[in-house]
Amino acid sequence: MKKEIRDIITAQPAPLYSTENVPENDKRVLFRLAHLGGWMWTAYEADEVETDDILCFGRVRGLESELGYFSVDEVLEAGGFLIPW
Repeated sequence: MKKEIRDIITAQPAPLYSTENVPENDKRVLFRLAHLGGWMWTAYEADEVETDDILCFGRVRGLESELGYFSVDEVLEAGGFLIPW
């Protein structure tokens, strides 16, 4: 699954901070991750980091909804999965 995410961010680069001044409704969605518990992570920006992880900025919807940073590895390790986009 991580390979698919890497392919997405290679084909459609949106490095961290690249959409900082763009209103959220105008940001392009790179990918979405979900969890059977009802959580959803929408990535607007993503970069590979030195630890072989992918750090993302986007909207996290769970008990509340907020913008912030999340790690693809942490989401996948918690049972998250990629939603076909």
